[in-house]
Amino acid sequence: MTSGIRIEDVRHASGRRAYRYQGRLREYSSATLRQCIPLDPDGVTTLALSGRQLLNLRRAGARAMLVPARGSGGWPLSVVRWNDTALQVEVPNDVARQAWAQPNPAFFVRFLEGGRTLAQSPRFDVCRTRYQARVEVRFENCLVDPVGPTDVGVMVLGSDGFLIRRLGGTRWTWNERARTATATVEVPEGERLAAELYYFESGRCRGGSWERTRIEIAPRTHRRPTANVVLRHVTPIHEQRIALDFLTTVLNAAVFQSFRVRIDNYDPSGRSGPRWHRPNGSTIEAQVLTPDGSRVPLSTRFDLDELQVEALGTWYYYVQDINSRRAVLGAYPRGLTLTLEFESDGTEIKGRCPDCIVGDDDGAPDAELDEGRVVIRFPIVFKRGADPARIGPGVDANGIRAEVDFRFDLHGIASYAPVVSGVIDRWIEREIERRQAAELVQWLRREAVQESLDRMIREAVQGVLTVRGYTVLRYVDTRVAGGDLVVRFIGTRRR
Repeated sequence: MTSGIRIEDVRHASGRRAYRYQGRLREYSSATLRQCIPLDPDGVTTLALSGRQLLNLRRAGARAMLVPARGSGGWPLSVVRWNDTALQVEVPNDVARQAWAQPNPAFFVRFLEGGRTLAQSPRFDVCRTRYQARVEVRFENCLVDPVGPTDVGVMVLGSDGFLIRRLGGTRWTWNERARTATATVEVPEGERLAAELYYFESGRCRGGSWERTRIEIAPRTHRRPTANVVLRHVTPIHEQRIALDFLTTVLNAAVFQSFRVRIDNYDPSGRSGPRWHRPNGSTIEAQVLTPDGSRVPLSTRFDLDELQVEALGTWYYYVQDINSRRAVLGAYPRGLTLTLEFESDGTEIKGRCPDCIVGDDDGAPDAELDEGRVVIRFPIVFKRGADPARIGPGVDANGIRAEVDFRFDLHGIASYAPVVSGVIDRWIEREIERRQAAELVQWLRREAVQESLDRMIREAVQGVLTVRGYTVLRYVDTRVAGGDLVVRFIGTRRR
């Protein structure tokens, strides 16, 4: 070599760096990496060399060659710039492709003049990183303890332990809505690679698992320049059907059976309001279930106006102490029903006629309740909300309906004026049914009642699923179909 000329370092002119992995995967650190230089097979790669007395290479008319560290031969390079301490050479794309074909991609840059070596760079490895692998990590149904871009890390590795890139944190392009992390990395041509999970934050996406933690990547070529790799973490969604008829047997029957309705707007003394009307004499009451599982009474009063009938004079009618005596829980195609049956003892409809000659108590005939019942329908739907504890099956408040069916028998008048009797009967029945139904629905839509109903349904469903071996982490959907409550949820199952 020419005296004084010494090449001390060679690197990619743009400063691009890649590293060849050495050692076991779990011992990844800067000490286990060796620098290599990427070559571009579709363009010109410029290498920067540094050292001493390098300007003498130009003066000596030296030509640059890319020489394999093992074997013979070499490829000419172009010297484009140099001074006394640095020079640059270009590696054409055809030379880069030939270099890639070498079994051991390690080289020197050698400067020759008349068959004589004037200078030679240190040995360097070539990184064949022109082709690409698109790595995507998908989190499917990760609704419990969701992940973020800092919770997962993936390594792209070569067949000989070559570490191409660690992916994690800010290297990911993160899609919050889809819960996917995506990154594209350059990979060598013609080499079998792998994407391997190396980090996942514990406790994320409970109930799920990785389909695979390592995926092989087929060798890339000019015809197949990009590989798409998907690592998938799947949280399964379970589906169970619960017969609505069976659900009624495991619901907290004590709460439903505590439902009571009392209808009363009659004050015989006439001191409570106009004529014989007792304001707010009717009540609805029940025991509601609190979050701690205890039952507390909840009641409301409502007013039922007097009924005025123009028949054989002006008659006023009042309801006298009609009480529900039994509550029966059942099912219908959209959800649950609660049937209230009413007692039929005594005179329930009291008539008064203040202008009748025979007296106000005898002038208007009374009536007895022949049959009385209320059927309340509770459609079950899937309820969402910000509070995870309230997500799941519940009652559709806007869909609650109360069907009131009362049948009365009017005393006395039926024997001599059946047409008038029938008209009055139906009128009284219709008015009581309409007003009572409106009050019931309004009361059932109160927030405390709704929360209690929803809580009971969720607890009953959870009880059934627990018996079947499931633990619910989060409900995904519920619907009613074919007489069953169909529940879809994320959870775990005992083996």
